[in-house]
Amino acid sequence: MTLTRAEKEEIKAAIEARIREIEASLPSLEDTAKPVEPDVSLGRLTRMDAMQIQQMQEANLQVARSNIERLHHSLQIIDTEQFGRCRYCKNMIGLERLKALPESTMCINCAEKFGR
Repeated sequence: MTLTRAEKEEIKAAIEARIREIEASLPSLEDTAKPVEPDVSLGRLTRMDAMQIQQMQEANLQVARSNIERLHHSLQIIDTEQFGRCRYCKNMIGLERLKALPESTMCINCAEKFGR
């Protein structure tokens, strides 16, 4: 089974919308991921909390950037035979999974098997 042109267009639109959504969140993530300034007067525990939040936001920023890269890659290969095929078993990835996670490189069976 291969994807129809209409299905690919629907997935492509979802990918582009998701990229725009993530890119819109980047400035906020970048702002909250900035290091905590040492000259800001905070108590010791409050400073530790602020640093922990900053580190979590930095991780969120990295995840967002990685997601954008994977989504752009999906756009690049959407018209190839590689798109929509599981990288492990080579079977087609289910349409509903591709609609929900267009950057998927594994079918649901392999994702469950490999714990992803």
